[in-house]
Amino acid sequence: MFYVLRKARKLYLPIDILSQLFDAMIAPILLYGAESWGYENNDIIESLHLEFCKHIMKVKKKSTPNCTVYGELARMPMCICVKARMVGFWKRLVTGKEEKISRTLYEILYRLDSGDVYHSTWLNCIKDILTECGFVNV
Repeated sequence: MFYVLRKARKLYLPIDILSQLFDAMIAPILLYGAESWGYENNDIIESLHLEFCKHIMKVKKKSTPNCTVYGELARMPMCICVKARMVGFWKRLVTGKEEKISRTLYEILYRLDSGDVYHSTWLNCIKDILTECGFVNV
């Protein structure tokens, strides 16, 4: 992140280009594997994202409201990206070929969760995301 900021300062890059650079170079590193660990606490990722956004806007880090930063830059919190990746991964698991190992493991996990044998935090997070979005019956 600091390398991108240093190069951007030397090249006098505008804010919109810096946002695109974040999405292309930094976000993939932060979100690597988020499909499986996304149910964990994502505060570190979000604080890094906000630090980058506030730095490129040249505003005070402590006193500037986060919602103002998101609005001015037309960005969303990173947790939205994490949830989107998780649901996309879940969809690929559910609709994938039945002979795939990942699909078989998902079905076993789902049966264990449905039978109250084992409660998966990941699966509960997927249920919560779908419920938030109005897809309770999915």
